[in-house]
Amino acid sequence: LKLSFVSNAKNWLDLSMSDPQVKIAEGADKISPYSIAVSVTGKYGHVIFIENITRDAKGAPEYIYFTESNADGSGNGMYDSGRDAILKKLPFSEFVETRTPVGYITANFQQTA
Repeated sequence: LKLSFVSNAKNWLDLSMSDPQVKIAEGADKISPYSIAVSVTGKYGHVIFIENITRDAKGAPEYIYFTESNADGSGNGMYDSGRDAILKKLPFSEFVETRTPVGYITANFQQTA
């Protein structure tokens, strides 16, 4: 999947709405593996790649496995070894509280050629 724009992370959901290559799921609870979580907080927003999700017996998200960069609060805009692009794990409730996703971008495997 290659997104067809360059913009601040906080604009990614809106800019993806008309792209037939992707599906948009709005709401923190719409999380799915292999998606891009979008947060609109802060000046630029933030995006996070969702690697995997474990679910409880009722199917609710339990733990989120994800990778991200530039989330250490330093604001240096540089790659920070040991903090960026490493697999992280949080309980779903903590992920939502600390990462504030408003929606997710996933590849549209249903698109027709």
